[in-house]
Parts: sequence; C-alpha cells; structure tokens
Amino acid sequence: MTEFVKALLDGSAKVVAGAAEAVGLAGYTAGVPYLLKAYRTDHPRVAAAIATALGRLGDRQAVPWLLAAMKSGLSPVEATAALGELKDASATRGLCEALTHEFPPVRAAAARSLGQLARTGNVDFIMKDQAVAALHKLLRDADLRVQFCAALGLAGFGDPAGKQKLQVHLESN
Repeated sequence: MTEFVKALLDGSAKVVAGAAEAVGLAGYTAGVPYLLKAYRTDHPRVAAAIATALGRLGDRQAVPWLLAAMKSGLSPVEATAALGELKDASATRGLCEALTHEFPPVRAAAARSLGQLARTGNVDFIMKDQAVAALHKLLRDADLRVQFCAALGLAGFGDPAGKQKLQVHLESN
C-alpha cells in the first residue's frame, strides 16, 4: 500500500487519480492524510478520485475538505456523494445548500447523502426540518433522477411521502 501512497505525490494527474482510487478501494484509512495533501485544485479527475476514496474510507476529518470540493466545482457530485458516507452531522448544512445547486446530479447526490445521514442518525438536529422541507420540494424537480433521490432521502428520514414515491416508482418499473 505504501507504493500507492507514494504515487499520490506523482506529477501525473492520471497516476495520482489511480493511486487515490486504489487507496480508497483497499480501505487503507491510514492514507487519509496523504489523500488530503494530494488534492490539486487544477485537476478535476484527481479531485473526483480523492473525493470518492475519502467517502469509501469514511474518515470524518475529510468533511471540511469534501465541503470545499463540493463548492469548488471540480468534483461536486463525487464530493457530495462522499459526504453521505462519512456519517457526520456537520455535513448537513452543506448538503442542504447543495439541494438548490443548478446542476441536477449535485442536487440528486445531496438528497441521497442526506438520506444516508438520516438513516444512520447523523443529521444535524437543528437542520432536520429544513432538510425534509427541501427534499419535499425536490419531489417536484424537473429532473427525474433528482425526484428519485429526493424520495430516497425522505425515506431515510422515515417520511411517508418518500416511501410512497419510491413505491410508485417501483410499481411503474
């Protein structure tokens, strides 16, 4: 595994992205600090691979980094999705903000991630009602993927509207 960690310092974005993927897939949690140091603001592929790896590793020290990556525009979908895997309530506010993002895949990832946090009991209690209200609005989003992920998110909160929307979806397919 040390070879992959060393590769995170390589000059090639392709090599760094591949090494980040390997560290994440291997579950090498000791690699988290190195992943955070390997981030390059000019390489979306590297940012996406690191965000995905950090989500897989589930280390809560990655929350600030992932929130920044989500807002930077380099890897917003991957960072947003990874935040749901970290089971940290401090991600709630950023995920709620992402529910209004202009890019539908980011809204979908935020809805799904909020549901993941809710299922594990890791939603910021103060933000819970705001999150549920925003997810209800997304049930009417123009993008069907966003609607589906909003239903998943609401189901994570135990909301009957989310469960009903998922049931309708399952019956129609």
